[in-house]
Amino acid sequence: MTPLEHAEELVRYFAQMHPADPARWAHGLRLARDWRRLVRSPAPPPDEAARLVEELQLSNDSGSGWHDLKTAATAWARRQGLYPRST
Repeated sequence: MTPLEHAEELVRYFAQMHPADPARWAHGLRLARDWRRLVRSPAPPPDEAARLVEELQLSNDSGSGWHDLKTAATAWARRQGLYPRST
């Protein structure tokens, strides 16, 4: 599965979960959409990618969707050389 396909899948997952418990899933849906936007970009801004990964790393939700989003987005950002940020 390509990163874009994976991002699309995670957006669908969080969108499906959101109506059942908006307070829990709104944050994940926003982050999944952010990741999809970055993956679609031909030149993702390094600061935005790093912010996304840092925000995901702070998440303490142990649900499978969260874990999948966190690991997939972090791995993608590392492969792209966008995380960790150079200082």
